[in-house]
Amino acid sequence: MPRSRPIPSVLRPCGGISIPSTAPTTSSRGSPTSPPSVAAEVEGVIVAGAVHDPLRRETFWASDDQAWVDDSVLASAAEDPGRPGVLTSQPFQGLRSTGAELEELVEICRSFGIVRNPGSFALQVAHVAAGRASGAFELTGAAPWDIAGGIAVAQATGCTHLRLGQAPPGFGDWASHSYLITRDPARAAEIGPRLARLMAHGEVPEVFAKFMAI
Repeated sequence: MPRSRPIPSVLRPCGGISIPSTAPTTSSRGSPTSPPSVAAEVEGVIVAGAVHDPLRRETFWASDDQAWVDDSVLASAAEDPGRPGVLTSQPFQGLRSTGAELEELVEICRSFGIVRNPGSFALQVAHVAAGRASGAFELTGAAPWDIAGGIAVAQATGCTHLRLGQAPPGFGDWASHSYLITRDPARAAEIGPRLARLMAHGEVPEVFAKFMAI
């Protein structure tokens, strides 16, 4: 962190969560350098965390209800709706879905605007927390250590976090392989149930990319 100082909320027994240094999926689908991510969890609650982007040379970090990118304080979601756009790595190779399911997923993405993949689950969440996109979602594949640091930053800026699946054993309610993060709680309430239904049918195929042609 650019300016280290004691964090009251973690001056008690806590668990550390960090992204593995290998992260082959992250590297193959986005950035060639895996962004380091770390978080502190106390009694199932994320209380602090950080995500470093080695390519842009910036660090997103948070403790309690305050978040920064390097030395700049991030605006809360209530103050700034953020830029239009959704961050996701979908489509992800896996089970095939019906045409109707694909069309609904396309409409969900288009309701956010431009679709981008920054190459890291943690960076997706951190960028939403920084207002660089209005939302991010994954329907599968995000391990708790992939998103923990980003969740800390998103929580501190007041973003809405919907878990779209069950928490893996040993982690708090924040953890899931599937999630939706938005700066607008109304958008989360509208889109979250639709994503959950799609997720129940499995991962979407690569043909989804054809629907996203702009």
